[in-house]
Amino acid sequence: MARCREESIEPPTAGRCDRIVGAAPQEAEESLTALTCSQASYIGRRPAAAG
Repeated sequence: MARCREESIEPPTAGRCDRIVGAAPQEAEESLTALTCSQASYIGRRPAAAG
């Protein structure tokens, strides 16, 4: 609340905070999945070691 007053912005409602916090686990899972898939794709494209 103090930060909102300092920056002259309206603080989010309790319901809005609940929605933001509630969405965080799904957003984190989607981000992790995308990162993992992009790394797996990169690993699959690496050329074989010369032997």
